[in-house]
Amino acid sequence: MRVAVTGCSNANVNKLRSLVSGINSCDVIDKADVVLNFSHNNESLGTYYTFNQNISILNYEDRVESILKGERINYIRSDSHNYRWKTKYIIDVFDLQVIRVMARYSKNKNYVQIKNMSLKTTKIVCEIAVKTLYSLGLDFGVVTVCVSNSDTKFVQSIEIANNLSERSLGLWSKWINREKNLWSNEIRFVEKPKTESWTNLKLGADPEFLLYDRITRRWLIASEYFPRNGTVGTDDRAIYYPRHGYPLAELRPNPANNPKQLVENIRKTMQKGIHYIPCNNVAWIAGSCPLKGFPIGVL
Repeated sequence: MRVAVTGCSNANVNKLRSLVSGINSCDVIDKADVVLNFSHNNESLGTYYTFNQNISILNYEDRVESILKGERINYIRSDSHNYRWKTKYIIDVFDLQVIRVMARYSKNKNYVQIKNMSLKTTKIVCEIAVKTLYSLGLDFGVVTVCVSNSDTKFVQSIEIANNLSERSLGLWSKWINREKNLWSNEIRFVEKPKTESWTNLKLGADPEFLLYDRITRRWLIASEYFPRNGTVGTDDRAIYYPRHGYPLAELRPNPANNPKQLVENIRKTMQKGIHYIPCNNVAWIAGSCPLKGFPIGVL
């Protein structure tokens, strides 16, 4: 197992090597960000995984702000100073798991660790932190979430570079070990000889989305445009108020033997769906939850 670490001092890399089991090489790459790269010894497999490979997005604050706004997450730009908070939370997240929460109250100078994760506000800010990293395509990081006097929650900063500091190495190494072991298990699965059932494996998808009129700013009923069945149709979820219909549209592309062909099948199905709605003002909206009550995933 090889682990490449960027943005980490030589001393910390040596300590990381002693804390994370099974590393036969630990390379330091001179960059400002932290990226973990897990790869297998057998190069012929061509198997590897890079954590935080979308790290460059943090260099474009306008893009970050736009993405988080689309996910209904309040974000305070680094050049903004006109905000007040009563509580500030620093939340460590690794692979969508919250591993530590530190809180500072406006009247105090020091941070304290929050151990009771069942508190309502703590649960909310943790969900915001996880959703923030997930929306930006990041696997781990430290998200600072502030709570204002009016109980508005907003993201103040997203940090990666200092995650592997001396103070945090012990905490992070536990989770690096966990992910490394999971990745090793996946590698062993890849190394298994191909069987008849493996070669006959098919990939499929049924992306769902909502229709939104940009001019009237209203959500549309998908069943008023798409048929119920077919490669482009509607989901079975019905609504009865203010009018009866099936609001969720659904693509049903043909299955394929490989991801590339499946993507091509999805593209063809989307082109077919466009013919049902020849209007530029109707948008296809997906995401983690584009409309309350419709957690439909990502298209």
